[in-house]
Amino acid sequence: LIDGTVLTSTEISWQLANVLTDLGEYNLETESFTDAAADFQAALDVLEPVTDPLAFSRRLAEAHFQLALALEYHPSSVSI
Repeated sequence: LIDGTVLTSTEISWQLANVLTDLGEYNLETESFTDAAADFQAALDVLEPVTDPLAFSRRLAEAHFQLALALEYHPSSVSI
């Protein structure tokens, strides 16, 4: 980063998931449901390998919920 902080690969993955989630939220707001679903799925693909499967993760739950919203509004546009 700019201040010289070195991030671990897990921290980088979490930051990437933040960006993908933000893109998904933007696409939901602009009614680009196909893009939103793809962004939320990409966020999940990044988060799942770096999240302990036995621990409750709000971020994983939120990403799943947002993906469900995108699919609810336009379910025929995306196949997972």
